[in-house]
Amino acid sequence: MRKKVTILIDESGTLPDPNDKVVVLAAVGTGSLDQFEKLLKKVHRIIKRSGDRPDNSEIKFYSAGQRTKKYYLKALADLPVSIFVLVVNKPGQKIPDTPLNFSLLAYILLNEVLGYTDNVEKVVFDRHFQSQTERDKFDTILLTLLGKKIQIEHADSQTIPSVNVADMVAGSALWAHTGKDRQYYELIFGKIVSEVNLHWAEAKKMVIHKIKKFL
Repeated sequence: MRKKVTILIDESGTLPDPNDKVVVLAAVGTGSLDQFEKLLKKVHRIIKRSGDRPDNSEIKFYSAGQRTKKYYLKALADLPVSIFVLVVNKPGQKIPDTPLNFSLLAYILLNEVLGYTDNVEKVVFDRHFQSQTERDKFDTILLTLLGKKIQIEHADSQTIPSVNVADMVAGSALWAHTGKDRQYYELIFGKIVSEVNLHWAEAKKMVIHKIKKFL
């Protein structure tokens, strides 16, 4: 029997901020979440020894130090994972951060994932919307777009730290695609199954026929 796959998703950059020229959604597929918990414990030991401490107990890309980023991403590249990346270019645009707009991007990314594997058991998002009403609307739109019954969860990274693996990937991809620093993305590049690079208008055009009922 094939092992069921869990997909962890997070984003870096924001839709509403016109200063964010790029938004990245990253998905990390795994057959075992336990490996991320073990990775996290190893990273915390390295942090303790080196003094390269993040701002809090979570391992987040923007608060982790250089050594922590490198160690984490090198170790991630040694694990049996599959990485999928969606890069959305939106220079100067202020796009509403609505369940419809975010589900549109999640759909494009997950469509790539499902083209690679049909054994996805559940998809776990690092909680994007605080309101349960917005999360429910997002789920409804996304499942309608996918046309599949897939379990969707919205995790709090402070209680389910494993979801931060997608944050680390998304952050490294954003830095690479904005010209800030490519070295971290290069560490996991060999694990990337798919990278889609679009402008916001292109992304919306891809699914406009599917989302008319929600407009």
